Amino acid sequence: MNRAKPIFVFVYVPLVFASAAVVARTIIAINFPKTVPALECPSRLDLGPQESQAIAVGHVRVRNNGRADLVIDHLRTTCSCATVGREEGGKFLRVDSLRLASGQEAELAVRVGVSVRPGTAQAVSVQFESNDPAHRRWAIRVLVPRVRGGGYAEPFAVVFGELRVGEASKRLIDIYDNGTPGRRIGRATFTNGDRCVARVIPVEDRAAPRLHATAGSLIGRVEVVAHSAKPGPLNGLVEVSLADENRPPLRIPVVGAVVGSVRCAPASIVFPRCVGGNFSDSADLLLSHADGKPIRVDIVSLPPGFRMQINEVPGHADQRMLHVDWLRGRTEASLGATQILLRAFFEGNETPVNIDALCTEIIP
Repeated sequence: MNRAKPIFVFVYVPLVFASAAVVARTIIAINFPKTVPALECPSRLDLGPQESQAIAVGHVRVRNNGRADLVIDHLRTTCSCATVGREEGGKFLRVDSLRLASGQEAELAVRVGVSVRPGTAQAVSVQFESNDPAHRRWAIRVLVPRVRGGGYAEPFAVVFGELRVGEASKRLIDIYDNGTPGRRIGRATFTNGDRCVARVIPVEDRAAPRLHATAGSLIGRVEVVAHSAKPGPLNGLVEVSLADENRPPLRIPVVGAVVGSVRCAPASIVFPRCVGGNFSDSADLLLSHADGKPIRVDIVSLPPGFRMQINEVPGHADQRMLHVDWLRGRTEASLGATQILLRAFFEGNETPVNIDALCTEIIP
């Protein structure tokens, strides 16, 4: 029994000293923390309303509140329209890194080219990495809440899609003052012939103001009416001018087409065609009835230098496949624009089908 005591003391003493060492290290860690940098930087920069096409400039202060040097690296922006740097001696110098001692601060300059539509907001981000353990990555959201300029149109495009011959269709465009009180619409016009017509619908004086999130108050509407008496594209621009202002008009694209009962896809062909990297003087087109009615197709006029085959599509009486060859090298196969004229018959009715063709030289 007496021999067990030395063994007990031999094991117990190292454990006591080991525990004391752990406690000592813990006390040292609590009382003497490791020195680290501490980033202080805003996460948002508001540049306020800006004129369209202007260069907006804002400033951000970056500070090191820690006890070690703060290193900021890989300064960049999320848009090519913006740059970040420093202003020194009246000059703008681009920078991609900074080193700040404890308690030191620096001012960054952010330049943004205002390039979005008037009446909308523009936002970019300034991003960087740092050696602050709490903020390894940081982003500053830079905002232009409203781009000044002319008026604002919504929607920014008029889409008619496909209309049948004789189908009535119209669209409305809201015009806002973009934060400039007293603005009025001068006139509205359609730029591509008589396929559409545009007219101004003023806002009643007694009507309650209608506000847009970024584009100010509604000052009027423009009605766009499609003329669908004959097949063809409706594409063009609606131009809206503001009264008593020397600014370019608002330009709103118009897209759509009037299609007949029988349509051809594609509606036009260009020779030669590039297929799989090779040039071809042949093309296949699909003729079909919009309502699935059986059709018959005759050739009315085939330009010199062309050959066409009209083939049935098995199981689809409402369709015909057209195979067109341009006979390059024939004396009658002239270059330039021409038309293939067809006539389609269905249920006692008939309709013309015109296919535009353009023949060109291959440019190596």
